Amino acid sequence: MDCLTSYVRYIGLVLLVIGLGPAGSASACDQNPDPASIVLSVDVDEQGSGSNVQFVRYENTTGHDEKELETFKKIAMEAAAKWKFKPATQNGKPIAQKNYHLKITFKCKETDCCR
Repeated sequence: MDCLTSYVRYIGLVLLVIGLGPAGSASACDQNPDPASIVLSVDVDEQGSGSNVQFVRYENTTGHDEKELETFKKIAMEAAAKWKFKPATQNGKPIAQKNYHLKITFKCKETDCCR
């Protein structure tokens, strides 16, 4: 089983990737411990539910390969679609907001989970 999808923890807007890579393999964290960020656009309704999650761009991608970035993007988009947001307000009442930009940063944290 792929440790990336098994051991991702959500901490605020930073996702800690624990033991990135298949069991028994050298971890991508060993090769590149630098964080990478994904910027998404999300529509937030009056109740704080997100929808229409769209990829905007990658940031801080030096040393991260395309497969790794695509995996980060997939996880970020799936997470954003499930999160509850604090909606914008106007005159003290919640309002819908289109194209809210959300930056999610992935940081590696090594453990023995996949070794």
